[in-house]
Amino acid sequence: MATSMQALCCALTFVLSLAVHSSQSELNHGGRKLPPWLNYIPHDRVLITDQTDHFHQEIPDRAQNIKVCDLGEGVADKLEKIRLRKEKTNFALIFKIKDEVIVLEDELENMSVDELQAELPTSQPRYVVLSYCYKHNDGRTSYPLLFIFLSPSGCKPEQQMMYAGCKLNFVKASGLTKVNEIRNVEELTEEYIQEKLSFYH
Repeated sequence: MATSMQALCCALTFVLSLAVHSSQSELNHGGRKLPPWLNYIPHDRVLITDQTDHFHQEIPDRAQNIKVCDLGEGVADKLEKIRLRKEKTNFALIFKIKDEVIVLEDELENMSVDELQAELPTSQPRYVVLSYCYKHNDGRTSYPLLFIFLSPSGCKPEQQMMYAGCKLNFVKASGLTKVNEIRNVEELTEEYIQEKLSFYH
């Protein structure tokens, strides 16, 4: 019986100590209530700091500043033209974002994928709409449209965020369903395109 009473007293003492630590925690952390067990961790190891809170607040603030870019003059017409195109050669449209507007940078007629690759920057994002002459294993030839988002790993974070944030709206405007992303311009090869198209088909 004495042993049981001692155990009960110890338990009550522990619960009371947790309550005291919890009250101290609210005072020591700007009124924020922390789990009582956190008070037993040395203060130099506690991760909840003003710097951490500032970091977590900074991320959504930056995300809210991302603007969805509008299509520039003539872009919708170019997208419609490539959708209705009847020529039996490769054709590509290259788009960039300038002053928060998506504009046509270049169009390439009857080119190889290697020639398309040579026209793309190595350190800046781009949108590419490609009409590709694809020869199937059964002898058929088709001209599928592909959207390629070039987002080089070495480009500025602000550019990556802007292009990534505007990508969905651009894809919807273009009406494309074959959407691909590459992180390095050297990835864009004939083998890459054919591999992607074999997956879609």
